[in-house]
Amino acid sequence: MRILLVTNLLPPDYEGGYELNAWKLAVALRERGHNVQVVTSKYRKKHRGERPDFDWVHRILEFRPYQDPLLGKLGRYWAFAWWQAVELRNVPAMQKYLAPEQFDVAYVFGVHDVGMGILNLIQDRGIPILWHLGDYIYPEQRKRFDDSKFKQILASTVLKGVKARAAALRLENAAFISKYLQEEFEARGEKAGKSYVIPRGIEFELHRDVDRLRIAPPAFTVAGRLVPDKGFHVAIQAARDLLKRRPDLNWQLQLVGSGNPIYEESLKKTIAVDPELQRRVHFLGRKTRAQVVEIFKASTAFISASTWEEPFGNTNIEAMAAGTPIIASKSGGILEIVENERTALVYPKESWEQLSLAMERILTEEGLSRKLALNALKDVEERFAFSKIFDRTEAVLREVAGHPVGEKKAA
Repeated sequence: MRILLVTNLLPPDYEGGYELNAWKLAVALRERGHNVQVVTSKYRKKHRGERPDFDWVHRILEFRPYQDPLLGKLGRYWAFAWWQAVELRNVPAMQKYLAPEQFDVAYVFGVHDVGMGILNLIQDRGIPILWHLGDYIYPEQRKRFDDSKFKQILASTVLKGVKARAAALRLENAAFISKYLQEEFEARGEKAGKSYVIPRGIEFELHRDVDRLRIAPPAFTVAGRLVPDKGFHVAIQAARDLLKRRPDLNWQLQLVGSGNPIYEESLKKTIAVDPELQRRVHFLGRKTRAQVVEIFKASTAFISASTWEEPFGNTNIEAMAAGTPIIASKSGGILEIVENERTALVYPKESWEQLSLAMERILTEEGLSRKLALNALKDVEERFAFSKIFDRTEAVLREVAGHPVGEKKAA
């Protein structure tokens, strides 16, 4: 098959789980003989390092993150104008690229901050689109265009083009990363013609030696973007509670990630009032995916402390594959990954009290960590091995493109 993969960001410019997944699938599809061409955004100024792109990676789009000027309702007008400016740049670039090309199917990962209008060009050429949906951005952007007041006000303005293009897009084929996200889309009135659930997968070797030596003192690790949604503050509060309740236990808390500097500063101020807590809590900063896995391997447990409804939670399957026990908040798609008391300890979202008790159990309950880690390894091998996820992805792409499995067709 000839496959057009569209993603707003792509490594090495940005290495989030979403973008890494797009890259892994593009490489795997090419290795299996498919002609994959990737359209993505140009390198941003803040990118540092080499830019070793293949000739099948086309960096033609302008990436312009939306900046909310905090204008209240007026801010929605600003949002429309912002997206129009983005599309005025990217639609012609995409049109020029597509003119001489032929594709069997388009696999779309993300278009926020590059403009949804580029997808109309693909749809208008009759190329079937498979949406890879791993967040809530698609329905949130569509909802902005469905406000009846704005429809009346903007009907005769330049923004009419933006609304018309968004309204014309059809969600005919969608691959959701969790059943939870699929149901959430339907609840928001965005039901796809055909929908599939394809979670993310683990491509590195499983670390089965759960009895290995780990760092001392025992370390609990929280990893992710350093933003409130990831619940770093909940983990710190749980650590403070554990320290107060069981001062005899020796442990440390590692916070891995970067993001919101104001939030990070507030966390540091929280622990600064208690010298003993400050001694135990360590900010490790941003790490590569490979480094994060190594930290997981050395940790006593991984804490998935999300305070929002996670569509999936990639760090959970990474910790499972690393042979490290998980303590997870009861949040969205995470409950499709872990099972309470069998592969993880699950606590009510935002309950630092229950998180603190789970941390104590990991430190004191004999055999618990080993049981959780072994069961999790079995699950991740059976359900989240990248080879299985990739087979599923390829089969869905063939179905959307109208190429039955096993059909001999030139790539």
